[in-house]
Amino acid sequence: LTGVIGNLERRDLLVTFNVPLSDKVFVRVAGTTKEHDGYVTRLIDGQKTGDQDVKAGRVQLRWVPNERFDVNLSVDASRSSDHGSATDVPIIDPTDLAPRQLGNPGYSENLVTPSRWTVQGGDPERGRFESVGATATVVYAINDNLTFKSLSGYRTSDQYLLQDWDRTPYPVWAEESNTEIEYYTQEFQLSGDSFDGRLKWLTGLFYLREMSVDLKFRNTALEPPNTIELRDIDVESYAAFAQGTYQLTGRLSATVGARYSKDEKDYFGVRGPFSGSNSGSWSSFTPLVGLEFQWTDDVMVYVSAAKGTRAGGFNS
Repeated sequence: LTGVIGNLERRDLLVTFNVPLSDKVFVRVAGTTKEHDGYVTRLIDGQKTGDQDVKAGRVQLRWVPNERFDVNLSVDASRSSDHGSATDVPIIDPTDLAPRQLGNPGYSENLVTPSRWTVQGGDPERGRFESVGATATVVYAINDNLTFKSLSGYRTSDQYLLQDWDRTPYPVWAEESNTEIEYYTQEFQLSGDSFDGRLKWLTGLFYLREMSVDLKFRNTALEPPNTIELRDIDVESYAAFAQGTYQLTGRLSATVGARYSKDEKDYFGVRGPFSGSNSGSWSSFTPLVGLEFQWTDDVMVYVSAAKGTRAGGFNS
């Protein structure tokens, strides 16, 4: 149990405890809350920005039915909210493109932040973030030289933001957005050692499915009110990989590895009266080679060369 109390009504609390349900089942629970008031005042309405309200928790379960089998499960959730970031306006440039479109002589250096702890303010600002996730890791030792592992993951998140980027009473740039992301991953691994332990190797398969939607409503000096911007992306990724390290001598070893990846993406976008869609597929083969020399028991030097890749995408 850990707690913190400070000014601006700061209150932090962290609670963690372990519960052995039996000699084979173990539970760990953790929870936290973090709160404090804002410290920059919006003069337009008196709202305090820079505040924080975070709550999160996690439950972990470990099951060890025998010496060859190990299962670890974890579920977590978090939620946070605020009234905008604590920022000020140190300079105003009336000749900037957006203010010129306003045609309002009031948009001038008079809107510069009066002090470090105040800002003129415009549209109200709010933020909210929620996330839930789960993981599962299953390890099974088939024999003394061969191990199977499964790694599963799932997460969903939802973020809402209402932001006034210019922090002035004039409608230069304000944005309301909602972003939802959901993804799932699955990986299978088979590892072991061969040739009396001189070769240590790992091979596996990987899969990812991700779906995300980003919806924005923009209010700017250069666009019609509530201009819609939408991005909808669906991603699938596959991979197969293998790597091995062979002990050439008592101190020198060589590593060789390779990965084949394929990514597929579908995209749909809207910006005001315009919309479009696209899809694409990218594949790659990325090898790795290396040499390692154990100079002493505490010092190892190595040289390696590897190829990397980055999947393609779409410019909205």
